[in-house]
Amino acid sequence: MTLSHNPQGLEPQVPRTPVAAEGRPHSEPRRRSRRRGAEIGLALLSILAFASALALAEKLARRWFPAPDIRTSIDELHTYSEVYGWELRKAQRFDFDGHKTTINAKGYRGPEVPSQKAHRRVLVLGDSISFGVDVSDDQTFSHLLQTKRSDLEVANLAVPGYGPDQQLIKLEREGIALVPDVVIVGACLSNDLADATLGTFLYDDRHPKPFYRLEAGRLVKYDSHLELPWRSRLTLFLTEHSRLYQIVVSPRGRGDGPKSATDHWLYRRKAALKDRAPVVELTARLWGRMAELSRDAGASFVILAFPEDDSYASRSPWLDELAASPPLRGVTIVDMGQRLRDKGFAFENVAADTLGHLSPSGHQVTADIVQDVLAEKGFATSAN
Repeated sequence: MTLSHNPQGLEPQVPRTPVAAEGRPHSEPRRRSRRRGAEIGLALLSILAFASALALAEKLARRWFPAPDIRTSIDELHTYSEVYGWELRKAQRFDFDGHKTTINAKGYRGPEVPSQKAHRRVLVLGDSISFGVDVSDDQTFSHLLQTKRSDLEVANLAVPGYGPDQQLIKLEREGIALVPDVVIVGACLSNDLADATLGTFLYDDRHPKPFYRLEAGRLVKYDSHLELPWRSRLTLFLTEHSRLYQIVVSPRGRGDGPKSATDHWLYRRKAALKDRAPVVELTARLWGRMAELSRDAGASFVILAFPEDDSYASRSPWLDELAASPPLRGVTIVDMGQRLRDKGFAFENVAADTLGHLSPSGHQVTADIVQDVLAEKGFATSAN
């Protein structure tokens, strides 16, 4: 090899590999990039494997431990709703002490409600009385009314626990879209006025619900407290849809209200009804708004005022105050206690408990009374 002349004794100039700013060869970032890509790929494969294992476990859980076709716990009737606080579980069947209860795909009790109506349509709203918690599907007054009159379609949108505020939202969001000819609200005088003032379920003070306040003469809705964080939503989703989660995670905490539950809700009701005038005004405004919506949609509006044990023998003073309230002037309010007494029924003949939940015979006579009311409005023939 011939070296170049180096008169100054300097080191020969040997070509060098370019060095990155950190002093490492350019190939090192490429190696790190490949390692990072491999790590990401391994992580994705791990996630995929874990998801596949969960899917397989879910499939096996559904095969080996299938969910019952009929639910038997009344706690399972409701599910969370950001709109209403709670709503009925859709497309479910229940059996409560032998009472067959069917919730259709739209979340209403009974058969599906066709989008196009073939006959005049009656829409029923309310709470557990109108829903019919103590009777089977074919014993509710909604079902009996439809069987009595083949030229009527009856849709039962009542939900146990709903107060006038939730009933109003139900009518706004779902009821009017069904194009009813008559809107009937089953009012439970023992609860509804208290419900209207509360932001939680009357009976347990735990389940949040929307509520209204009168501000400067206007109804103002409050419902921001119904929004749940994502973790709670995920838990609810898994509880609803994952059989594996239902098996592995014990549904603790159900029915763990106060030991003196009855005394608790009675105390809450008494406190809520302490100031009568604003309670009557708020409730009347809520039902009055429902009457306006119904009239604007071309439907008649009727309130069936059901009594409890204590107010059955004579007309409830709450009913007189509500009927005299300006928002409800001209609204048909049926004193069900009076109508039942006129037909010769004692309270124990029509009620399943002291709150006034209807027995099978109570639903039967209520269907007759509703038919009478519709006849008075020119919608149906009077019951025999």
